[in-house]
Amino acid sequence: MSDLIVPAVTAFVAVVTAFVAVLTLYHTLNDRRLRWQYDLFDRRWEIYAGVRDFLHGVSTSRAGSIAGLKAAEVLASDPSSPRGYESVLTLELAHQDLLRLMTKAHFLFERDVNEYLEELNTHCLALLEMERKQATTVGARLPDAWRGELKWFDEQGTTAKQKFEGYLRLTG
Repeated sequence: MSDLIVPAVTAFVAVVTAFVAVLTLYHTLNDRRLRWQYDLFDRRWEIYAGVRDFLHGVSTSRAGSIAGLKAAEVLASDPSSPRGYESVLTLELAHQDLLRLMTKAHFLFERDVNEYLEELNTHCLALLEMERKQATTVGARLPDAWRGELKWFDEQGTTAKQKFEGYLRLTG
């Protein structure tokens, strides 16, 4: 009987050891997967937060506020007033930040978000061009297209949230 116990205990220990090894491997792989998901979330969140900051920068530049529009019209009608270079600089800095975000986002998101970032870029460039013209032209009137761009940017807070929402979920 003792001849049967030793091989049975050895076999049992081998099975338990294999089970513990498989369980450890499973937990290790699961832990790595979760870390990867958290890391991806952090990188994606950084892009989303940057887009929100960009939109805030556009809306708080002189061009991006209704009070700023009225002030710009008054300044534009007065040839002795200083030109609006400060808002051009603000928009250019915001645009540079957007370009950095676009570079980072290229590999982190699917086509839909990257196309949305391209759309933000296109609208920002249009607004910048109008800002530059207004800043350098005495008596320039603010074009309706400028107001249209500002309205478009005002609507982007909700749109950006919708575009990024599916990518900012942690699933187990």
